[in-house]
Amino acid sequence: WKKDIKPGEPVMNTEFLEELVKAIGRQRIIISVDAINGKIAVKGWTETIDVPLVEGARQAEKYCSELLFTCVEKEGCMQGTNMEMAEELRKAVKCRVVVAGGVSSEDEIEQLEKNGCDVQLGMALYTGKVSLKESFIRCLNWQKTAMIPVIAQSVSGQVLMMGYANREAFEKTFDSGKLTFFSRTRNVLWTKGETSGHYLEVIKLRADCDRDTVLATVIPHGGVCHTGSWTCFGSDPDEKSSMERLYATIAERFANPKPGSYTATLDAKRVREKVEEEAEEICEADGKDEVIWEAADLLYFVSVLMYKEGVSWKDVYDELDRRHKEK
Repeated sequence: WKKDIKPGEPVMNTEFLEELVKAIGRQRIIISVDAINGKIAVKGWTETIDVPLVEGARQAEKYCSELLFTCVEKEGCMQGTNMEMAEELRKAVKCRVVVAGGVSSEDEIEQLEKNGCDVQLGMALYTGKVSLKESFIRCLNWQKTAMIPVIAQSVSGQVLMMGYANREAFEKTFDSGKLTFFSRTRNVLWTKGETSGHYLEVIKLRADCDRDTVLATVIPHGGVCHTGSWTCFGSDPDEKSSMERLYATIAERFANPKPGSYTATLDAKRVREKVEEEAEEICEADGKDEVIWEAADLLYFVSVLMYKEGVSWKDVYDELDRRHKEK
């Protein structure tokens, strides 16, 4: 933001923003539109410039995919945010709007959601004044449907099943940590695995952009489909191999070593020697079959090394994603 603005002059450093958009793309940029009494705040909220929030937001929208609006005078006060200003901002721009600063009740969160705004929580969440469980459930689009489709997906990204959940099912999911649905045929709540033991351990829940579908990232404890298949969208009875599955197996071998476990014998020195050895062998491999064999060996030992250093495959994926976004 520019501090000293002449009439008709852009309120932002447009030259820098244009270069940034060209370099990384508008979709990867979030611009903060902090305001004190309706005026854009700058210099760590110590000063304001003579630019109304809405005017500044409209200019900022050209260079970002999301606006983070903080009502500075309400920040940390736990007395509610400026709902009128948030609604005015939402109507003025088309991009995503996230509201922060003073939000202190589940009613506010629900109302902001109905107005098309996301919410960033701070003190209200830390102090327990609002419940994350209730906030999530109330933000779903219950006006559209009484049953929300829930897609269960493994940590590695494999789609496992789809079911429906009402409010009570989501509450039980949060309380138990196991994915729970509502059976439309039996008209009862049912937690996946309550009879088979093949439950779905919930890692993360995410609502889609319309808030009428939920994606549940889960760890399956056994086959998911009633037919015995690992997924309802396939016939294989076993989980397909993935780097996450390999990593989890390695972690289990170290946590609970079994007699004769080769993995459990690998110390830091030995695993590094094996990585060097397998890297050399894959370089010398002749033909597709040999490359596949040696690549499998190398990935196994790399995974062991990563585990010993506290590095997950998600960490590696995130680094690859970061490099991709730099291009």
